Amino acid sequence: MTHTNAATRGALMSGGSADQVVLRPGELSITADRADGVLIFTVRGEIDIASAPRLAAELRRAEASDAELVVIDLADVEFIDSSGLHALLKGRERLARNGRRFSLARVSSQVRRLLELTGTLGLFSVEDLEHASTARDGRAGAG
Repeated sequence: MTHTNAATRGALMSGGSADQVVLRPGELSITADRADGVLIFTVRGEIDIASAPRLAAELRRAEASDAELVVIDLADVEFIDSSGLHALLKGRERLARNGRRFSLARVSSQVRRLLELTGTLGLFSVEDLEHASTARDGRAGAG
């Protein structure tokens, strides 16, 4: 399952990868990858009042999946405002209500700053992407 924006689709069709896409200011790209009960959303660009509804919609779709763990990779988020934070908090709440785990990964400095300033960082589990699949099974650190 992969959802892309127009810039990402263009790069993929021309033989590039989603990582090579240059986003315009204010643009948001969300891709989804799934493996072994883990759904990872990679978010790039800006999460603001205009784009937060897209993130919220992706998180609602995650509720319909059978993923046990939903991870949001925020390494390439350049800006996030309160509407983006709201989308993350609501997604976390809805997934928890349905018995799903919700984690953030590779939190960018912009996102970390917002979470720290609002006192919400402690509400989120922060995963290392390399260990997300073992964390899903409660085997983190086993090996």
